[in-house]
Amino acid sequence: MGIELPLHWEASHALARLAIANQPDYATARRLAWRLNQGQWRVIAVFDDDGRGRPVPDTLRCRIDLRWYGQWEPVITAPWTALPMEWVDVLALVASVNRQRAAGTHPGGPRDPFPAVDPTTN
Repeated sequence: MGIELPLHWEASHALARLAIANQPDYATARRLAWRLNQGQWRVIAVFDDDGRGRPVPDTLRCRIDLRWYGQWEPVITAPWTALPMEWVDVLALVASVNRQRAAGTHPGGPRDPFPAVDPTTN
């Protein structure tokens, strides 16, 4: 189980383009692009932890989740090195993980701004 948090804009959109490009056919890519354009997605940075709840920086992977019937479903995961990110971005995400964990606003946390189940979305 990893530590997760939202990712910055440039890397998010690069990952979205990668997700569309990796679809098996044009129709699937077009449906995914439509869902992304509707804002029914989030990008999450996922770290392994060191056994004490702290993120391990060089394990960063970035994932797109798509809202599907009120649940977040993963679409694509890529290592941070496949995106327009530098080591300083990774370290900034580590600091953000620590802040979000302390505040409980991380994905799945007690104050998650985007909970897994949204009864108003189907």
